Amino acid sequence: MKINSYLRTFRALIRNYMSVVKIVDRYPDLQIELPGKFVCDDFAAVEMGRGIHIGCYSEIIIMHRCKESKIAGRLIIGDRVIIGAFCNIRACGGQIRIGKNTACGQHVSLIAGGHVLVANSVYRDLPWDEKRTDVLIGDNVFIFAGAVILPGVQIGENSVVGAGAVVTHNIPANEIWTGIPAKKLRNV
Repeated sequence: MKINSYLRTFRALIRNYMSVVKIVDRYPDLQIELPGKFVCDDFAAVEMGRGIHIGCYSEIIIMHRCKESKIAGRLIIGDRVIIGAFCNIRACGGQIRIGKNTACGQHVSLIAGGHVLVANSVYRDLPWDEKRTDVLIGDNVFIFAGAVILPGVQIGENSVVGAGAVVTHNIPANEIWTGIPAKKLRNV
């Protein structure tokens, strides 16, 4: 039984390695530090600019088609974007768009889709919420370490998200937001 477990792990590592090879082949300017995880079911759902750096231990999942949602997953990253180590980017059941010159610190999570909640139900078996999707981040945004950006959020250009913030609402351009849930601290 242990050998089957090792084989599954080995196969998953090979699939991940092949995905990294494919994406770097398509975007030779892309820098991905390993180890990390890059899973994509359709590379047509990915657009990347030049000069992008993805830190080690980051997990990027792009599912253009998934059984939980009718909404296609997509990842679009502009030029000169930095994604720090240990980031979690999930473009499933929605689109994630990161504008050029944006920086995401370590342990940042960007989540494009999530489940609806129905009382007295098994939450993990519920369908995805197709009304609240996508994460759209403008140009020149700084997202500090540990921030979580939830589905349905737009962040305007030149804005800053403080460390550990949980963003549940749109952030206008040129503002600094912090806290749980994130609230406006001041203008930039």
